[in-house]
Amino acid sequence: MKKIIVLLSVLMAVGCSNTPNEKDPSNMSAKQHYNNALTLIDEDKMEEAIAALDQAIAKDPKYTKALYERGEIKFFQEDFAGALKDLEQVVQLDKKNKDAYNYSGICRMNLDDHAGAINDFSAIIDMDAKDANALYNRGTCKHATGDTDGACKDIFMADEYGDSERYYNKLKELGCL
Repeated sequence: MKKIIVLLSVLMAVGCSNTPNEKDPSNMSAKQHYNNALTLIDEDKMEEAIAALDQAIAKDPKYTKALYERGEIKFFQEDFAGALKDLEQVVQLDKKNKDAYNYSGICRMNLDDHAGAINDFSAIIDMDAKDANALYNRGTCKHATGDTDGACKDIFMADEYGDSERYYNKLKELGCL
């Protein structure tokens, strides 16, 4: 009887040692990697957060929350090309993500792709015609492409729906008044 108990104890110990370690990154789900990244972001450990988001995206390439977070981190690190790559994937998967379109448009502005930025801000305006920030940014891009009339029209509309002083000053600067 003692031999059977010892044998069962040994088998249980061996069986337990083969149990996957939940903290091992290879055993974590995409959501666990994502949640780990959020904790790292709160701790201001951005490079480690990006690595955790990379792992989440490797597990689930269509995980829009992880793509968006990674794009946002890259945006604030001023890696506009890297951020844009992630944000483009987000808007392909979630056509109603106004925040992703907004960051994407600002990335394009910083990369001097004003036509692309106009498309991003137009997508926001299609969802919300009174989005003053998108109207203002689209107007700024239109001005950069030489469309002063279109710029003035957008910024007049932004002035109607938003922060009048900011937009009024831009209207004066562009010669719309």
